[in-house]
Amino acid sequence: MNMTKRRRTQIEKRIVKIKSELTEIGEMRPGSLTKQYKNGDRQTRPHYQLSYTHEMKSRTNYIRKDSVSSVRQQIKNYKRFKALMTEWVALGIEHSKLAMKLKQIATTGHTNQTLKAIQMIMEQIDGKPKQMVGFEMGEILPIITRRSSDKMIEE
Repeated sequence: MNMTKRRRTQIEKRIVKIKSELTEIGEMRPGSLTKQYKNGDRQTRPHYQLSYTHEMKSRTNYIRKDSVSSVRQQIKNYKRFKALMTEWVALGIEHSKLAMKLKQIATTGHTNQTLKAIQMIMEQIDGKPKQMVGFEMGEILPIITRRSSDKMIEE
């Protein structure tokens, strides 16, 4: 249970970092940049060619020599964008699975784990826990306590 909570927290922190990194990515474009020659055998008249697919169409653009370094940077930015998005999606899937696992624990009959899972779900919804969940073994009745500043008040 604690590992689940710890992992969810790690995932949430990494997603926040990914979002921050995404905002720092500059201009981007997909594709690969290659040096081509008009006469391939003798390698004369070199030029640069950008090949990419966009909206399911293959495209090729000639790139001027003075623009090659900026296009390379744009391609690098695009690759970084794709890697971050792929990681974000994978983390989102894992986070969702962990949330479903907590929900399943909360709805099954393991009293101690159920209460911990419910508390974790409440924390997820509300941020910090505003209430603590506990139980007494005698009658197995839930005891809900609310925090009023630093004093615990029992209902």
